[in-house]
Amino acid sequence: MPAPVAAAATPAQPGVAVASTPTRAATFNGDVRALGVFGNTVYVGGTFTRASDASGTVRRRHVAALDATTGQVLGWNPGADGVVDAIAVTRSRVYLGGEFEHVAKGVARRHLAAIRRGPDARVVRGWRFDADRYVKALAVTRHGLYVGGGFTTVGGVPRQRLALVGSRDRLAPRWKPGANDTVLALAVTARRVYVGGLFGRLNGHRPARNLAALSPTTGRVVGNFDPAIRMPVNGLRVSDDVVYVAADGPGGHLQAYGPAGRRLWTASTDGAVNDLAVMDGIVYFGGHFEHVCTTTAVTANGGCVDGQVNRGKLAAVGLKGRLRAWNPNANSLVGAFALRARAGRVFAGGGWTTLNGGTIHQPHYATFIQPRP
Repeated sequence: MPAPVAAAATPAQPGVAVASTPTRAATFNGDVRALGVFGNTVYVGGTFTRASDASGTVRRRHVAALDATTGQVLGWNPGADGVVDAIAVTRSRVYLGGEFEHVAKGVARRHLAAIRRGPDARVVRGWRFDADRYVKALAVTRHGLYVGGGFTTVGGVPRQRLALVGSRDRLAPRWKPGANDTVLALAVTARRVYVGGLFGRLNGHRPARNLAALSPTTGRVVGNFDPAIRMPVNGLRVSDDVVYVAADGPGGHLQAYGPAGRRLWTASTDGAVNDLAVMDGIVYFGGHFEHVCTTTAVTANGGCVDGQVNRGKLAAVGLKGRLRAWNPNANSLVGAFALRARAGRVFAGGGWTTLNGGTIHQPHYATFIQPRP
């Protein structure tokens, strides 16, 4: 497996948010549920079958590539016969996870595939690690490709919802932790693999509700990371040793945890938080909410108790949890599913058709750019 390449440094504008109004970019005819960014290319996955830009509409079955600057659809077009829910990218490969069974003109790959980044978008020969059920999360490091989802086998070998395909394109024999329910999110550092989802136990017996840290080489639970979280975890990011968590409810919650699992702060919403991105001192997040609550208190039905601020599906806070003015105001019934940030841009995907309170027609995908100094 080719080694991943670190993203280039973002512009030195700490605390400066991207604009709330999106730049011109491609749109899709179905939900965008997964994003991956490498260089000046954004890889997009979801339920869609067509993509449109200024040049017209083209067929793109569940996966596509866009120019990060212009937002135009690129020629890279492997296709998949089912939903793509997760994407990870290296210098030479795009890894896909989801609910598909074939990619790239009918090549059999169940729920997990490796595609070349070249213009022909060919399946990587010899790389076949079919999962028996859906894949929801991917993360790539020097150790290889970490995989999370609802599966119980990968490549025909028992793996309970977590697996590592090593850097030599072999299933890692030592890294075989197990979760007793679905893994929805992964975030990897040099010393830890953070795991989030619906599970209550890891490795057969270890209580670990919804969020835990594992060794990246042995899969053992890191005992000194013990967060007190009792809600499904949908998304994870790590920045400067702080673990940022997109969580469900009642309502929804964006939380920050220190390296020992101590909660630093919480921002609550009136619907689930699905994903997040961190850039230049700001945490951008999206989900199935209409408002950000003025306190952390929510009702049993997910409503804000002590007041609320309008934020349709997308919002941002500072690194201490204070709400920022950023407000693209999307209209979706299902919400935002995926966010990434790089080099002064925030890329977002979801179920919306309009932004800015209905005045901007921008279905399912948007790019927001940081103002120039």
